[in-house]
Amino acid sequence: MESECGLIRPISFTGIDSPMSRSLAALILCLCAGCAWSNVWGQKERRLHMDEVTIQGRFLYEWVDPVDSLADPGMVLFEGVLFDLWPNGKLKSECGVTEGQWDMDCLEWHQNGQLRSEESIDPPHYYWNGWHSNGAVFFRKTYQFDGPAGAFIGVGEELKSECFDPHGARMPCPEEFVWPEDKD
Repeated sequence: MESECGLIRPISFTGIDSPMSRSLAALILCLCAGCAWSNVWGQKERRLHMDEVTIQGRFLYEWVDPVDSLADPGMVLFEGVLFDLWPNGKLKSECGVTEGQWDMDCLEWHQNGQLRSEESIDPPHYYWNGWHSNGAVFFRKTYQFDGPAGAFIGVGEELKSECFDPHGARMPCPEEFVWPEDKD
């Protein structure tokens, strides 16, 4: 079978149990072989783990070693989806990145898989909503979105804030939001 990368040969994976692990291993092999330059880098929804990017100020960079011998290897602005995992392997967070900058559409999950927080921008507002690990609403916050300034993303003045205990009763908002699994 032919592709833009050349001849495609079947690959046998030993010691890899799940289909997801085999897919990840295949992607890593493809990236290492360099054939992904024309396929994976051309896709809009690339996914990288937090450990695979370098953060400098508000910009996120990735290391690229291109196949094209005329291009120099180096750091380029990342574009796609950045994710992190809990130690148990479950998805912890996922954020969109456009032209090397957070696009503020981020989701976080508790270790049990329940949605933990969601961030979004609808100019001129930035919204941050959170949930307890039992699924009950923890907080709803609205900020003025001022746009990026220097190394910062640009979230401005807090306009509205309401918080709830795990049983749904209103409570004062804590100064810092810390979930039990973050206290370790």
